[in-house]
Amino acid sequence: CTMKALQKRHVCISRLVRPQNWGENSCEVRFVILVLAPPKM
Repeated sequence: CTMKALQKRHVCISRLVRPQNWGENSCEVRFVILVLAPPKM
């Protein structure tokens, strides 16, 4: 996915209230980390 309007990098870290099971290799997920960065020119 590419967002051409994104000008600078953003990082979001979220802690879940309870551990979540998101599949076979992702049991007891406690944090969700999202990183957005502008495309290389």
